[in-house]
Amino acid sequence: MGELAQMAVGEDWYETDAKVNLRVIPMSGWQREMKWNDTQLEWVPPSPNLPTFEHAYAYIGTCFFEGTTLSEGRGTEHPFLMMGGESSILNDDVSLWSNYGVRLQPIQFTPVSIPGKALRPKGEGLLLNGILWENALEHPDPLTVGLRMMHWLMEYSEAADKLAAAGRGIRVVSMPCAEVFERQDVEYRESVLPSHILARVAVEASHQDWWYKYVGLDGRVVGMNSFGESAPGPALMKEFGFTIENVVDAVEDVIYS
Repeated sequence: MGELAQMAVGEDWYETDAKVNLRVIPMSGWQREMKWNDTQLEWVPPSPNLPTFEHAYAYIGTCFFEGTTLSEGRGTEHPFLMMGGESSILNDDVSLWSNYGVRLQPIQFTPVSIPGKALRPKGEGLLLNGILWENALEHPDPLTVGLRMMHWLMEYSEAADKLAAAGRGIRVVSMPCAEVFERQDVEYRESVLPSHILARVAVEASHQDWWYKYVGLDGRVVGMNSFGESAPGPALMKEFGFTIENVVDAVEDVIYS
């Protein structure tokens, strides 16, 4: 926190003409390369769903699953280490992750409601196909791993499988932070969203308008154009059209329009 505060002052993030008086008190015995478990201090869970430091460490990258229809493991004994969905279709590609030092175990799990910890979790009562990240603490970059796992599970979704079976050459692009994407050079952005490919579909559980910047007027956006509602997650997803059938129809529409 101290380094972040120093950066905010140094980069002039504060929109004020007043002088910011900042004092950071160094922590004795701490080195930058340390993780929490290296300190030998007792772990005090900041959340019921972060019972150990490993869960919190993985959360840096797997928290993004919370903004999707995929389960982030709430309602299980391994929240944020266990991810998956009812329609996820996995194969032996899990073993390829070991080449990058990431040990994943294909699993099936059923989230349940846990009072005081996970009330009505995504996928409650359903048998989900997913993965368990077994060695999160061994990897130096949980953010990148979490984002790649989310992208990978999306590629093995039922919607992607149906489109592939129909002979549709599709590519899934995950964009958790458009601001970071926009800061990349033109060559990188072109490699992710080639300008000659106009058949594009964006899926966002929020307002549609902003995404036309990326899909163009010829693209489709599966999103919302109204205010949200309060109801169980699965019911809301169906009500607002975030279903496999709608995503597949949108892709077929842009291909043949």
